[in-house]
Amino acid sequence: MSWPTMSDYQEAIQNPKNCFTDADLSKGTPTLNALGLPQPVTGGFCSVYQVTSGKTRWAVRCFLHNIKDIRDRYDQISRYLKSKKMKQMVGFGYVPEGIRVRGTWHPVLKMEWVDGHNLDRWVEKHLKDPRALKKLSERWAELMDQLEKAKIGHCDLQHGNVLVDGSDDLKLIDYDGMYVPPLRGRGSHEKGHPAYQHPEREGKDFDESVDRFSALVIQASLLALAESPELWKKYNEEDNLIFRRSDFQSPDSAPVFKDLDKMSATVSALSNALREACKAKVGKAPRLREVQNGKVIALKPAPASAPAHAAQASAPASAPPPPAPAQVSAPASQSPKVIPFPAAASHGGGRSKRKSRRAKTASSRPAVTQPAWMGQGSAPAQAPAPTPAPARAKSRRAAITSGGAAAAAAVAHAPAPVPQAAPRPALAIVPQARQGWDVEWKRPGEATEKHTWKIPVYGKREVPRLFLGIRIGTRSEKFVESYEEKLEERKSYVEGHRAAVTSLAFSPDGRLLASGSRDRTVRVWDTQSGREAVAPLEARAGVVALALIADRSLVAAALDDRRIVLWDFGLHRKVMHIGSPDRSHLNAIAVSKDGRWVAAGGRGRSIYLWQIDPGTLAGEFRYTIGRVEALAFTPDASGIVCGTHKGRLELYERGHDGARWSVRTGLGRIAAVSVPPRAAGAVSGGAGGMVAYWDLKDGSEKQRILPMRGRMTTLAVTPDAAMLLVGLTSGKACLTERATDREVAVLDGHPGPVTAAALSSTGKHAATGAADGSVRLWVAP
Repeated sequence: MSWPTMSDYQEAIQNPKNCFTDADLSKGTPTLNALGLPQPVTGGFCSVYQVTSGKTRWAVRCFLHNIKDIRDRYDQISRYLKSKKMKQMVGFGYVPEGIRVRGTWHPVLKMEWVDGHNLDRWVEKHLKDPRALKKLSERWAELMDQLEKAKIGHCDLQHGNVLVDGSDDLKLIDYDGMYVPPLRGRGSHEKGHPAYQHPEREGKDFDESVDRFSALVIQASLLALAESPELWKKYNEEDNLIFRRSDFQSPDSAPVFKDLDKMSATVSALSNALREACKAKVGKAPRLREVQNGKVIALKPAPASAPAHAAQASAPASAPPPPAPAQVSAPASQSPKVIPFPAAASHGGGRSKRKSRRAKTASSRPAVTQPAWMGQGSAPAQAPAPTPAPARAKSRRAAITSGGAAAAAAVAHAPAPVPQAAPRPALAIVPQARQGWDVEWKRPGEATEKHTWKIPVYGKREVPRLFLGIRIGTRSEKFVESYEEKLEERKSYVEGHRAAVTSLAFSPDGRLLASGSRDRTVRVWDTQSGREAVAPLEARAGVVALALIADRSLVAAALDDRRIVLWDFGLHRKVMHIGSPDRSHLNAIAVSKDGRWVAAGGRGRSIYLWQIDPGTLAGEFRYTIGRVEALAFTPDASGIVCGTHKGRLELYERGHDGARWSVRTGLGRIAAVSVPPRAAGAVSGGAGGMVAYWDLKDGSEKQRILPMRGRMTTLAVTPDAAMLLVGLTSGKACLTERATDREVAVLDGHPGPVTAAALSSTGKHAATGAADGSVRLWVAP
C-alpha cells in the first residue's frame, strides 16, 4: 500500500467531517488557498494544514512517509518531556488513526498555534540592539545547560527550529529526530541543517552531547553579531546565521573564523573552540559553560548531574523499546486513541497568558500565521525546506497546545530580502501581454514586498490588588487597546540565471518553480514572493533538462558532462550523481508520477531507467530510431514515450526489449513530448511548430494543430491536456486551448528565443525562460 501524497491529503481534508476522527478537527474548517483547496505547507516528513474550529486554530500534520517507529518515538518523547516539564518545549497530540484517505486511516499530529519569530528573523530585527543579542545569548547558554542536564538531545538546532516569543523567551521546535534516554541506540532519521552541524555527523550520532557543536555555532554567531552587526550582510545567506558548511570543512582558511579571531576575548575563544571542534570527532565539542573568560576550561561534573558521556559509560545500554502495536482501523464515529498533551509548568496561564504575551509584542515585523513544526533546513532525507519550500514569513507561528510541552516542530520559510551591492542591469523591457495575461515577476529583476507596521495603542484600567489571595484595593494596569497599521512597500534586486534557461517545472501545488540553466545552476523559486526558496544547486556542468518530482523536494537534472543529478533541496540538501552507462551525451530526462523512477536518454540511442531510491540502474531500452530528444512516462509509470530527432514517436514498456509501437510523426525533429496524467494520450511538438495528440494504446493520431507559425523550441501541457504552451524562437510563447485550437494569449516579452516553458496544474500560471537567462512568471486575468 502506497503512503498518501500531499495531493491525497489535500483532497481528503476538503471534507473534515468525513476524514477526521478528532472531535475538534471534524467540526473545523480548513484554510484554503487561492484555488479554493486546503492550503498545504510541505516539509521533509509531512504536509501541514490549518483547521479552524470555533475560536481555536489547529495545525494538522499529515505524514508523507511511513516511518515505522514514529508512533513509539513520539510516545517516548512525550512521556520523557512530560517528566522534565521544560518551559522551552511545545506540546502535541498524536492521533494514531487521525485521518482517512481513500478508505484507509493514517496518523496525524494535532497542535494549536502561537506567535513566535524564527531565530534568524529575530536576530536580523535586533542587529542594532547588542544588549538584546547578548541577553539572548545568556538565555541560550542556560537552555543548552538545561538540555544536557536533562539528557536531551534536540539533534537539529538551527535558526528554523528555534523560536523567540514576544517576551524574548526561547522555544525549541521540531522534535522528529530528538534524543531522549528511552531511545538510546535507535539512531536518528535526520542529520540536521548543514550550516549548524559537524561536517562528519551521521544518523548514528545520537545522544545528549550531539547538540554541543550547534550550540557553539549559535552562541558564537549571537555574540559576534552583537559586537559587529556588519557580519550579517557579509556572511548571511538567508539559510544560516553567519557560518556555512564549507567553513566547518576548512576552518583554518574560512574568512568568518579569521574575522571572529580579531574580536573580543569571549568571541575569539568561542571561535577557537568551534574551529577545534570542527577538527575533532562528533560530540567532542566543549559545553558552552566551559568557555569562560576568553578560554576553554574543564568543569568537574556535579554529583547530582554527571556528564552525559560518563552516564553512558557507567549505565548498561538499554534495549530499544518494543515496537508499536499494529493499528486497527476504526469507524469515524468512534473516539480515537490520543496520546495526551504533556503538561508544562510554564503554560499554566492557558489562553489568557498567551494573549498577554501577544499584547506585549510591539515589533516592526508582524507575526504571520505559520505552523511552527515544519522543519526547515534539515531534511528527511527529504524534506523539512522545503518543507518551507514556501515563503519565509516575517514572523512565525508555532503549534502549541494549552498546557503542553513536547512536540515535533519547525517553521516554513522564505528568503528575506538581502541588499545587493551591484545589481545587474535589467535584461529586457516587458510589454503588456494580450488578453489579460501579464508578467507577475521576472528574474533577474526587482521584488516588491509590502511591510505592515503594527503600532500598539495603550490604555489604562483598574484591576484588583491581591495579597495572599485577599483583595486589598485596586491598582492601575497598562494594556493594549488596539493597533495602528502603517503600510510600506520596499523593492530589492533579485539575482537569477546568467545563461540560457533550458528547463522549467512547477510543483503540483504551483507554489514552487524549478529552473535549470547553462550557467551550471538549478534554482527553486517561490512563485508567490518571486524569491528563491532555497540556495541554488551549483553543478559542475550546464543543465540540459530537468524534472521536478511530484510531492517530494527532489529535482532530477541531466547535465552536459554525461551525468544526471538527483538533488534533494529539502532539509538535508543531498545530491546524488549518476553517470551515463554508455558515456554518451544526454538530451532528455523524465520522472514518473509516483516519484519512483527516472529515465534519461540522448545521443547513444538508448533509454536508461533508474530507481530514484537508492539510485540504481533498473533497465535499458536500446536502439531507438534516432537520438533521444524528449521523454515522458505514462501515468501508471509502466511505459516511456520517446521522441527522436528523426521525427519518430515510440512507446517502450518495462519488461519488454523492443518498442510497443513506433510511428513516423511527420513533425520533423521532436522538440518536446508530454503525457498528461489526466488524459488518455501523448502530446508531441515538432521543431516546425506543429503539435500532435496521439493515442497511447496504438500510437494513432487523434489531433494536429498549429498554435502559431514559427520554430518551436519547447512545449508545456496542463495535466488534463486542455491547454498548451508553445515557446518559439521569435521570443513569443503561445497559450492555446487544445480542443478548439483557440489562441488564449500570446506571452510576448523575451528579447530572444524562448528556450523553456511550464504550465501550472490549474493553467492559471505560466513560466517562460529565455536564452538571455531571464525567467518570467505569467498570471491569468
